[in-house]
Amino acid sequence: MIGKSHQAVEGKELFGTAKAKRKIALNSERQEIGGRIDDSHNLMSTLRSRAKEKLKSTQGQPQLDRDLPEHDAETGDTKKMYPRGLELMLPTSISIGDSSLDDLQMAAILRRTPEELLDENKRPELLKIFGSQSAVAALLAGAKTGAVTAESEISRLTRKFVALRAMVNLYMSRLPECRAGDRAYFKATLKDVALKMRLSEASTFVRHCFSDFFEPTGEASKRQFQPKRLLCHLIVLSLHLTPTWALEVPFFALRELKLDDLSLRDGFEHVGCMCVRPPRRNIANRILMKASLRAPYSSVKKRHCHQPRKRQRR
Repeated sequence: MIGKSHQAVEGKELFGTAKAKRKIALNSERQEIGGRIDDSHNLMSTLRSRAKEKLKSTQGQPQLDRDLPEHDAETGDTKKMYPRGLELMLPTSISIGDSSLDDLQMAAILRRTPEELLDENKRPELLKIFGSQSAVAALLAGAKTGAVTAESEISRLTRKFVALRAMVNLYMSRLPECRAGDRAYFKATLKDVALKMRLSEASTFVRHCFSDFFEPTGEASKRQFQPKRLLCHLIVLSLHLTPTWALEVPFFALRELKLDDLSLRDGFEHVGCMCVRPPRRNIANRILMKASLRAPYSSVKKRHCHQPRKRQRR
């Protein structure tokens, strides 16, 4: 009997010890979980405070604009605003290595003297070969300064003008009833884009534009056109092809790009240009406005297309 009682007491003690251990382990686990929860709360609180600080520090700063080429908004030098954006738009490897951008007729015209380029009788020929009012306006802007293109630069300059012509062709291919602010003009394959740009499907530049100006959709082979982004890029490239980053925009550019006056002006202002209308008596010169890039970059909301003041009659 005594042995059995001793075993019973010992069993109770063992049972009590196991129960106590389980209780200690449970409390320890609860404390650990509680610590984790506290750590999570502390982490979330820290993240919230950092987010508030970041939001406070970025208030008043311009948001990233995906339609604009990459640019330096702080520089005071016009020529230093878009070098990175231009390199991303037309990489050196493409401007040197893509033979689909060669054009012998255009290269021959670039070798002409400024006087020959400014000859009004040769204007239809220029438009036929350069393919767009924007390209011809950029060409004439250089000719008016008397600048002569060096032979070593002819090939690379030709490819830049061909790239501009192809981008204008692509922009003109959108549906005429749509406006510049709309996004979903059409979905296209690489073959569609090559046809619209009038270049070979094997062209590296076509593939580059298909990636840059068309965003992925649910369909593997099709992408959605981003016309506003393309307009901003071709405007910057047009300005880059002038010596002073200034362009006299002809009236015919409206019909060519299928835009109204306000939409085209907004495009130039969006990239950072100051636009000035000519006096009414100069409208016969076929100039819609003169757009000049200004540094540092200023938001489009702060820019206006200025009309010269009329002289007051005495």
